[in-house]
Amino acid sequence: MNSLILICLFFLNLQTSTYAHMFMSDPPSRRNKYSDYYMSNNLVDYNLMAPLLYDGISYPFPCKGYTKGPYTKIYTKKDKIFIKLEGSAIHNGGHCQFGLSFDDSTFVVLKTILNKCLLDGLDFYIDIPEHINGYVTLFWTWINKTGNREYYMECADIFINNQNYTNNSYIEGRELIVANYPGYPEIKEGFPDDNAQLFNNAKNIIVYNNMEQPSEQPSEQPSEQPSEQPSEQPSEQPSEQPSEQPSEQPSEQPQQKVIKKSNCV
Repeated sequence: MNSLILICLFFLNLQTSTYAHMFMSDPPSRRNKYSDYYMSNNLVDYNLMAPLLYDGISYPFPCKGYTKGPYTKIYTKKDKIFIKLEGSAIHNGGHCQFGLSFDDSTFVVLKTILNKCLLDGLDFYIDIPEHINGYVTLFWTWINKTGNREYYMECADIFINNQNYTNNSYIEGRELIVANYPGYPEIKEGFPDDNAQLFNNAKNIIVYNNMEQPSEQPSEQPSEQPSEQPSEQPSEQPSEQPSEQPSEQPSEQPQQKVIKKSNCV
């Protein structure tokens, strides 16, 4: 009987620790309960708050192993991307990064918050680069300050409707920092070391979009939570070279710049 109780307590603790973290509710991440598409197709994952590889197997890098799906939100160039997180255990804050990707392989960071992420609220904004148009992946990552050494990541599929830009889209920013994941550096609990340097030394990169875009531009911007899976998929490729840089990068600019191309068959 005692052993049965201990087993039950173990699984209860595992479930509690898994569900008591953070997830991105707006825009809805892949397999999110706030997405009408994933709800209507019985594809919701109710454990999205868990970190990557929380059990040694589930949720690999990147994007918890979930591939691209229908976009859940449309933005225009005049918008900022609003990101809302939900959850209860913020683990005394930590490091967060937000950005975009064309191919779910190269992730370009547009915003980094060191040490105090989640302590001042769960709402965030990032500027939309003016030289981007079409279907992209929005991501957020979190390295918790206290608790088990974990790495959190989620991805959402969005569409940026910037018809004034018709050249090949590109994103310019920093390389993503991955930590507390097999094959990557460990950032110790409480951040006793000056790991800000790790972020400040991240390379500047420019990634061009060579992925095929859907054939038609969506005609309307959906409401906060889309009511249906969009019936028409996006369109043409972008145009003028930008003058603005993505906002709120870490304070020191490294000299090295890497140019990459996202290829998708």
